Amino acid sequence: MALTGQNFTRDKGDDFVLQITITDAQSLTGYSAKWFMATSATASAYKIRKLSSDGGITFDGNKLLIGFASAETKEVASDPLPVGDYYHELHLTDPQGKITCAAKGTFTLTSPFDKRV
Repeated sequence: MALTGQNFTRDKGDDFVLQITITDAQSLTGYSAKWFMATSATASAYKIRKLSSDGGITFDGNKLLIGFASAETKEVASDPLPVGDYYHELHLTDPQGKITCAAKGTFTLTSPFDKRV
């Protein structure tokens, strides 16, 4: 069962790391992870996706660290990412191949005052 209410707020254009702790695990050795952010839980496409297989997600014991560069949340004309609320979900695959939705919630992008000017 997923940890619900895993809500985050971050400023557009910032570099940051999201940390998600899996409380019922001592270690995530051998696991893989996939995280995505979309406009809603029923959206057909994601806005941002992170994978452990390409280094977008790293593990530290029972914690997952999801790194973001400023360019990933900055406004770009080809694929606008306006301030607002988005849906996010984290999936874990254990060493035996069992997939679990480990966390989900709201990811809010805000615009800090100094970036509006």
